[in-house]
Amino acid sequence: MPGTSPSSPYGGPPGGGPGYGEWQAAQPGSGLATASLVLGVASPFLVFVCFIGLLTAILSIVFGIVALVRRVGKGRAITGIAFSVLALLVFGAVSLWFWDIVQDCGRLPQGLADRCFEERIPWMRGPR
Repeated sequence: MPGTSPSSPYGGPPGGGPGYGEWQAAQPGSGLATASLVLGVASPFLVFVCFIGLLTAILSIVFGIVALVRRVGKGRAITGIAFSVLALLVFGAVSLWFWDIVQDCGRLPQGLADRCFEERIPWMRGPR
């Protein structure tokens, strides 16, 4: 028809379908779900960096819960919370392991305590 644009051979209007070229704003609060996901994924690794993972896991859980309450980014929020719970479990396990070593080796005299720590904590061995 004169004055109209041709249709796409794949169906729908030409140019990629409805909304092509239009910018859609993200839902308010979806950034919290993304923040929860990013912090949650990073937390298990950051547990071993001066225990920063504990802080990032807590923040991720808070951001994820707020996103769930606002009903935005449900998948990202749940994934961030799940990774954060994993990080907290890793933090708890590492803390219990370290506490056990300190309790066992700390009761020994100085020279024996040093050797006990070196034997039980791999990164304290030094070059051999």
